[in-house]
Amino acid sequence: MPSDQSTDELIAGIRDPGTRRTAHNAAYVLNMTQQMPEPSREDVRQIRMAQALHDADNGGGYPPPAPGLNTNIPDNSGKIGFYIPQNTTNPDVRSANVLVHFSEGDHPHDVFERICASMNLPPTYDKLGWNLSTARKEANAMRLVTLDDVREIFPVVRAAEKEQAGKKGKAKKTISVEIKNLSSTKPKKQEKRKKTQLDDTPPSMNPYTDKFNLVAGKLQCALHRGQNKFCWVDHNGQHIPLAISDVQLWAKHLHEDPAADETCTMLPNDKHFEELRHTRGPRRSVQPTTTPNSPAIHVHMPEYPRIFVDSLTSNIPVTAASRGVERGQGIDRQYAVYLDSDSDDDDVDTFNLEAILQRLTTRYQDTDFRKYEQVLRSNGINYLNVAAQFPISWYTDPAKTGMTEGEAALFREWVVKEVVKREKTRQKDKENRKLKGKKRVRVSSAEDTEGVENIPPVASCSGGG
Repeated sequence: MPSDQSTDELIAGIRDPGTRRTAHNAAYVLNMTQQMPEPSREDVRQIRMAQALHDADNGGGYPPPAPGLNTNIPDNSGKIGFYIPQNTTNPDVRSANVLVHFSEGDHPHDVFERICASMNLPPTYDKLGWNLSTARKEANAMRLVTLDDVREIFPVVRAAEKEQAGKKGKAKKTISVEIKNLSSTKPKKQEKRKKTQLDDTPPSMNPYTDKFNLVAGKLQCALHRGQNKFCWVDHNGQHIPLAISDVQLWAKHLHEDPAADETCTMLPNDKHFEELRHTRGPRRSVQPTTTPNSPAIHVHMPEYPRIFVDSLTSNIPVTAASRGVERGQGIDRQYAVYLDSDSDDDDVDTFNLEAILQRLTTRYQDTDFRKYEQVLRSNGINYLNVAAQFPISWYTDPAKTGMTEGEAALFREWVVKEVVKREKTRQKDKENRKLKGKKRVRVSSAEDTEGVENIPPVASCSGGG
């Protein structure tokens, strides 16, 4: 069914003649229908008046004919309307249709030549076709090449008109012929404007891709996983959630300002981040599952005398002032560092980096994890829980350790297994100590107090008094 079928139905459903005529004219001008509207008597009168004035300027008759008189309107009753497309070979001009009426009395040669002339095609053009206006949109066009093809159009149209004559109301359609250029050149489509990269997807070919990777690595939070896994830690240790678009804006800020702070410990001096500071609340605190009972340990690193690390908070140098330590520059990661306490009296080794690297190298013979021992120690990874806090992306960073993704995944898997194993052993040992050292309380019986007056029962401990 043609694309303008629904438009014709809407126009036919308008009851008011004036409104229906206005809607039909507008639909035809906007190329929403191919059926040319019939002019009203007032339209014909105005056309004839303009024609009479033109004729008067050139010695013709005047005044114009009075309304209601014969206006010499072409009588198209009994003729068949042919919608002939224009500009089918020019991709720069939008195609439009022209309505021309033909009848069985017209010579097929004249019909074909007029169709070709209206389409600005030579009379020998052999790529024309036609369809009825009631045909489906995906229906194949019938050939229109020879004079016999032209003759076959009229009986087909008359048969369709008889079929429509038995219908009433909106179901009744006007039958016309639609001419098609079977090898027409489609108009060029306007190029869509490219979207900016400032959306919710990571940049791919942005000029600040390197800065994005830098900021993403700094702000990736180990305590909050999921889609929005980025956090900025403020001076109170609160984790402020950041979306990918925030990370992109931060990266763009670093790209445009070479003097900006690349440690990502302070929010950029930007209106967006200034509003973010006041409008976005902190995340709910999440206690890490690796060391739930670790005591608070405060470490001063000899190599970095100005750096202060608190094991119970993020390793941003924000708690240093409250501890009476001079505020330093902080470690260049926002992951909390949990160190092993020497006060634990269990027999579990805190961390044997060399042993783990050797076991990995032995088990996976195509790898050599021993070569990473020095660079891991140089980054302060001397403790088991410290190694567990770093994600795979950190280990694959060439500026950190330079492991391949496979090596980083294996190393971190072994480290996490050791952490879980160590915690299970520690908890088990604590439970055993509680059972061994538990005080068994008993209440003295009546036999124990026999002969003793006014002395209430007492509780005694088997471990001594």
